[in-house]
Amino acid sequence: MRRITFVPMMLLVSFCLFAQESTPEMEAYVKAATPGKYHQMIANCVGEWKVVQTSWFQPGAAPVKSEGSSSRKMILGGRFLMNEHKGSVAGWPFEGLGILGYDNVSQNFDLTWRSTMETDVTIATGNYDEKTKTIDLKGVMNEAVNGPMEYRFTITFVDKDHFVEKMYGVMNGENWQMMQMDYTRVK
Repeated sequence: MRRITFVPMMLLVSFCLFAQESTPEMEAYVKAATPGKYHQMIANCVGEWKVVQTSWFQPGAAPVKSEGSSSRKMILGGRFLMNEHKGSVAGWPFEGLGILGYDNVSQNFDLTWRSTMETDVTIATGNYDEKTKTIDLKGVMNEAVNGPMEYRFTITFVDKDHFVEKMYGVMNGENWQMMQMDYTRVK
């Protein structure tokens, strides 16, 4: 038991001693790990939100509306925005967990998503457009019927109390909007 405790303790002491030396490598690690302006931007979404969701289950289908809630908080020292979403989709109870972050090294945003509608993790990466105030992410999701499907996910910041998320997919070579979620801050 002592050996198990001793090894992590020695690793911690070694890291602390190494961290006290300022080297170009250590400075690069510190810079990569330090939250910046994009972390602050997504931190503006912290709080409780009312969500109105519109879904289209196939190209040309009638829209299906539902309501839900989103609780968002910054995690891991202000580096990532965690979204806990609850609601329904077409009458089915729905819960989702998303984590949005900005990678200082690649200079890209990344989004991971898990929900009660699948058992995999969906991952997307992309950039921020200052003019449109939109994070534009792209990825591949495992669609239950048709297999892997390319998708695009956008987050547009309207003002401090409103933002809009949209999801687009490609099915049979056709681009279509799958979902839109309109967020209003709960005061």
